[in-house]
Amino acid sequence: MTATHRVPWPHHRRRLERATDYWLSSTRPDGRPHVVPLWGVWQDGRLYFSTDPDSVKGRNLAAEPRAAVHLDGGQDVLVVEGTTARVDDDAVRARVDDAMAAKYLTPDGTAYRLAMDPPNRLWELRPERALAWWEALTGPTFTRWAWTGGPEPQPLPD
Repeated sequence: MTATHRVPWPHHRRRLERATDYWLSSTRPDGRPHVVPLWGVWQDGRLYFSTDPDSVKGRNLAAEPRAAVHLDGGQDVLVVEGTTARVDDDAVRARVDDAMAAKYLTPDGTAYRLAMDPPNRLWELRPERALAWWEALTGPTFTRWAWTGGPEPQPLPD
């Protein structure tokens, strides 16, 4: 298949950077999927988010770090698959915390800070593959990418 309407990666990177809601899919120990919305920031080619280690997703990610993330909507589809890991680097945590505060407000209008959820820990999704397509033109727009090192992926052949 020859794609004639492929969307370049920078379009999807901007969508990841600007998104307010991300849907994370993890796997329970018995193999059942678990999908939840979450807040996060896309920085340096990774998705950062926080969760309580004792939550379902926290326990799932600790046992099985492979996960997938997709954005809201089904017209301009983007799915990013990768491996998650806890982040304990103070410099990364500070940068992500500032980005979260700039991006999200709590219901009372306060800038969201990671410290507002004391049990939560910072996680990152290290992308390995991505799939994208425009639903109305699935065939000619379907594109796959792979990360081979660095923050930007490389397109995979059809």
